[in-house]
Amino acid sequence: MIFNGVASGSYKRTPLCKTKIDLAIVIDSSNSLLALDFRNQIQFVKDFVDFLVIGSDATRVAAVSFSNYLVPQFGFNDYTTKIDVLSAINDIEHYKGEATRTYLALKHTHEHIFAPGNGERSDVVDVVIVLTDGDTNPGKYDIFTASQGKIQTQKEAALIKDRGAYIFAIGVGGGVDVKELNEISSDPDQRFTIQVSNFSQLNSDEVKEMLLKRACVETMECQGSNCLSGNGAQNVHISVLTIIVSSVLFYF
Repeated sequence: MIFNGVASGSYKRTPLCKTKIDLAIVIDSSNSLLALDFRNQIQFVKDFVDFLVIGSDATRVAAVSFSNYLVPQFGFNDYTTKIDVLSAINDIEHYKGEATRTYLALKHTHEHIFAPGNGERSDVVDVVIVLTDGDTNPGKYDIFTASQGKIQTQKEAALIKDRGAYIFAIGVGGGVDVKELNEISSDPDQRFTIQVSNFSQLNSDEVKEMLLKRACVETMECQGSNCLSGNGAQNVHISVLTIIVSSVLFYF
């Protein structure tokens, strides 16, 4: 089994990432997810966060869910302990909306989650993880057609990346629009876009650890004054990624 070039079973131990990041998690809450699938998605997020060192001077986490409407869950200033963050993630409800307005969640991410005064730190790398089982579909809840909604999603993702943040786009199942995933994610796509066939596979150790490794590799060299907003910083650290991927240090 291959996940974007990473073979299943290639990870032997679960790493603990000590890289300090501001992590925003964008969660699909549409009705195309079965109840069990949604809980698997939440479990994946909890397990991933559990790999991180959480604290006011370590990694901070924010979350937002989306379907017909945007549902802000919590921001960087709301919880500073791992137990509180995990509890807040566990309490995220499945709203089962019939639309998938991805652009609303991305807009909220760059306008509110990463807004000055809301806990985002200028000397820490911003990372966004977007989870979805489909593609943008405004339904009857917006003036956009489906194709216009996709363009809006692409624009909102670009605004996040323009500020120097990294976006990982994770698509689950056969209904995912791969082109849209690639447009949401940072470049190169093979690093920042992850596709899995179902939510059970999403919840596998291989996928969690692959994402963890990529997030740590991408951010561990971007600290302090070297981590500036904008495409320049993003391009520099993508080039570093290809060099240090085989020698990245993890803590067990």
